[in-house]
Amino acid sequence: MSQLPAASADVLSFFSNAHSETLPVTFIAIIDDECAGTVSAFEHDCKERPEYKPWLASLFVEPACRSLGIGHTLIEALLSCLYRRVFEDRACIGLFKKRGWIFA
Repeated sequence: MSQLPAASADVLSFFSNAHSETLPVTFIAIIDDECAGTVSAFEHDCKERPEYKPWLASLFVEPACRSLGIGHTLIEALLSCLYRRVFEDRACIGLFKKRGWIFA
């Protein structure tokens, strides 16, 4: 990281957890070297309800890329990542089961 503005370095540091077991984690869809969409998961996003975690956030698909299944693919990739990380939060299990996950 050379000469990034302080704010950019902070953002890069905040989102650099792709290969760790911590949150946040962000997925980016790229088409022709351009960002087509994003989705993230945060530990908490609602201070009043901390029991709801992890939190799917920042789902966005560029207008020109909508109706191509990018949003669906981003959500599936994020859920797969969260599942592999084996969150001990039992409140999430109902969501995963509704989406067809089988717990072993």
